[in-house]
This record gives sequence, C-alpha cells and structure tokens, in this order.
Amino acid sequence: MVRIISLVIALVIIIGTGVVHGNYAGRWGAADALILAAKNIDNIPMDFGDWKGRDRNIDPEDTKRAQAERIFAREYVNEKTRMAMSVLIVCGRPGTVSVHTPDICFQGQGRIMMSAAPETVTVDLGDESGKPLVEEFQTADFHRPDAANREQQRVYWTWSTDGTWVAPSNPRVEFIWNNTLYKLYIVRSVSPLEELKEGELDPSLQFAEQLIPVLNKALFDLPAGETKAAPVAAK
Repeated sequence: MVRIISLVIALVIIIGTGVVHGNYAGRWGAADALILAAKNIDNIPMDFGDWKGRDRNIDPEDTKRAQAERIFAREYVNEKTRMAMSVLIVCGRPGTVSVHTPDICFQGQGRIMMSAAPETVTVDLGDESGKPLVEEFQTADFHRPDAANREQQRVYWTWSTDGTWVAPSNPRVEFIWNNTLYKLYIVRSVSPLEELKEGELDPSLQFAEQLIPVLNKALFDLPAGETKAAPVAAK
C-alpha cells in the first residue's frame, strides 16, 4: 500500500507542474478560505469504526510542486478483515485540483486502464431518517503489463466544495467559480480473480459509505446526511 500511495502522490505532483498558468478562482483571491480548507484536514480522525489509520508523510516540496495547498495521505486497515484502503486528499484551487484524473495520469506512468473509459458510480449514504444522500465517483482499474504479479489497482475519485461529492465530466468548468476544492482518491489492490456477488457493493464503496460522513464532519463541520453551500468567488 505504501507503493500505491507513493504512485498517487507522484502523479499529483506531475499534475501540478503541468497545469497551464492561472487558476480561475485564484484570480479573485481566496487565501483565507484556502488556508481554512487545508487546516480542516487536521480534523480527520485517525481511526473510525473498524478502520485504523496510519499517516504517510508528504514532502512539503512535493505539495509545492503540485501547486496544492495541502496533500493528505493515509492508509486505513480494517481490524476485522485486514483489508487496506489508501486515501489521498488534494486541497487547493480548482484550476489545479480539478484536472488530470487517474485515467490520464496513471496510463502516462506505464499503467494500463482495464476499461475503455472510467465508470461513473453512485452510492446512497442516506441517514438515520432515510433521507437520500447520493455521492458520485469515477472509477477504473489499472495494471502494469510488466509486473511480476497480476495485481491491479482500483481507483475511485471524486470532488467536493461543500460536502456533496460529485464526479462531473468536466470538473474544471464545474468548479470554475469556487475558491477551494477537495479531490478524494480511494485506492486498493484488487486480485484479477475477485468477483462480487450479485447485489454486493464494492468494498471500496462500502468503505466510502463510512468515510464520507467522517470527511464531511471534518472538512465542512456537517452532521451526517447534510450539505451546505461553500463560499464562492465573486464573478
């Protein structure tokens, strides 16, 4: 899992250094909102439910090269199942955080996407009152053709400005007027022989069902099942 996190971090750095100069929202200045958004990452608990976390160090120079305000990386291991999930969060201005998704960058690093295009999936987190709360992800599997084993990486990614996590087809346009943006990656190793039972939710999405309410509380100070409008830059 350390190798997976290192890969994602490396790709984020490449993303930052390749972005065309000029983040849209940054032109109007949103320094305070950006600093607060990055600081809120400190509120993410190390452990929740059966998941125990372990932080991965991020070199400040890597964050600078990625043109991000903050990059957060943590591995979560389930105490009961021993399944591991790598979580990476990039916080910054939308012009940088919105671009270059794994379907582009992973393949640029010698990994092959197992499908013709990423799949968009939704998961209904709901709440105790039964109120629907649908979150949206893009996902794809990747592998290295020259790898000694046939292990694949399944990546889910999504963005949020306000506690609603979405995966638009054109995120750069979608978030153009926002001051800040979070991008979330959930990555796990997958055996080529893995098969889900009919109606069974992918383990990564089962993890996301537990993670998203935790993130919303930490990043947006939201109770489970609620969203609120994020600050928007003046047009």
